[in-house]
Amino acid sequence: MSKPAQPALGNLRNRYALDLSEVVETPKKTRLKEPPENAQKVARREDRFALQRTAAKLVPNQRVAHCHWTAQSNEVELVKRQNDARFTGLQTCGSIWACPVCSARISEVRRGELRDLEAWAGSPLNDVRMVMMTLTARHRRRNLRRLMAELARAKARMQNRAAWKNLRKLGILVGSVSVREATYGVKNGWHPHYHVILLVSAGSDDEALDLLEPLREVWLECLRKEGLTGTAKRAFHTMAGDAFSSYVSKFGRDEADKVEKTVERSESWGFAEEATLSRTKKGRGDDDEKSRSPVQLLREAQEGDSESGRLWQEYANAFHGKRQQVWSNGLKALVGIEEIEDEEAAEGEEYTEEQDELIASWPRKTWKVIRNRRGDLLTAAERGGAEEVQKVLDKIPESSAEVPDLSRPPPPKPGGLIERLMAQVQPA
Repeated sequence: MSKPAQPALGNLRNRYALDLSEVVETPKKTRLKEPPENAQKVARREDRFALQRTAAKLVPNQRVAHCHWTAQSNEVELVKRQNDARFTGLQTCGSIWACPVCSARISEVRRGELRDLEAWAGSPLNDVRMVMMTLTARHRRRNLRRLMAELARAKARMQNRAAWKNLRKLGILVGSVSVREATYGVKNGWHPHYHVILLVSAGSDDEALDLLEPLREVWLECLRKEGLTGTAKRAFHTMAGDAFSSYVSKFGRDEADKVEKTVERSESWGFAEEATLSRTKKGRGDDDEKSRSPVQLLREAQEGDSESGRLWQEYANAFHGKRQQVWSNGLKALVGIEEIEDEEAAEGEEYTEEQDELIASWPRKTWKVIRNRRGDLLTAAERGGAEEVQKVLDKIPESSAEVPDLSRPPPPKPGGLIERLMAQVQPA
């Protein structure tokens, strides 16, 4: 497929002009009112892009600062597949924690994996029960990074204890999927915790819960070994069947929909959604008992709340490089799920001439000028192809050429480690 001609340098209009002579013309259609689902899609995308730029300002040294923003090749291409447009040739960060854009894509992949797990567990051939186990500790005003490390060590201790190993050895515990989370409470500060989906070979939900009950005291003992405390009721909690369904219908789906319309109204909220999308939920409680999710903190920072910005920075730095989901060894192979890393999930579909239509392409220099309108460009491509894209380009003011260049790394912090190391380097 031939590419549209490169933009010519000259006046503003010609600088970003597309050669429409090489674009196949489609019959003009009467403009119809846009379906509500399309409007929601556009609004979600614009919201994620805006939050992403807020995140980039808060953690400029993380890859999110360049994600879907800085070119990684000589050209940035705008392509369309059916009703969805996307850019190629841009950097992606693959961060489930810091990037609203990548996390949406990654969560969709992970949600699909967990739904496959649910279907496998629900098959009469397997006779497996799914139990949600929540692990936490008393967390009053503790440092987030340190508390996360202590919880992780306590969890590793529990999985090395005889009670856990015997469940695995006897085939009672078929496998598990661990999911990290954290919320921030006005009264007690950070609340990191684990949701662990356990696949238990049992004849009923009640039997599955009874088989796991000995782990309660084991968990409390492992907490004490790490200098942590917790009550038997709050630090270790299990749910299955109707109890879990009641919990997620009350606290899961409706609250998350208010923050991100990630799940369509026609879909149900279950184990998969609770384990992949619950970080988007609104925190619960009022006044001193109120808690906030990371996405709420980021949104408040976007609105100018400096304290929320500081808290979100702490969260992003503490979770940086951590995996959100960890499947037990062999479980994905048992269920028939292929291994996909977060970075791969975030990149999305690869460009193919057979499936994708090339709408436009720009060199790096031009992309730096027009990238502030990336959401508008995607929407225009989806609505009307190259002709609509050109209308967006025509409206870009000359002042847009002054967009800062984020493709270069930020200067070292004055007096910081990098600056001190650089000062010790002897010139050749």
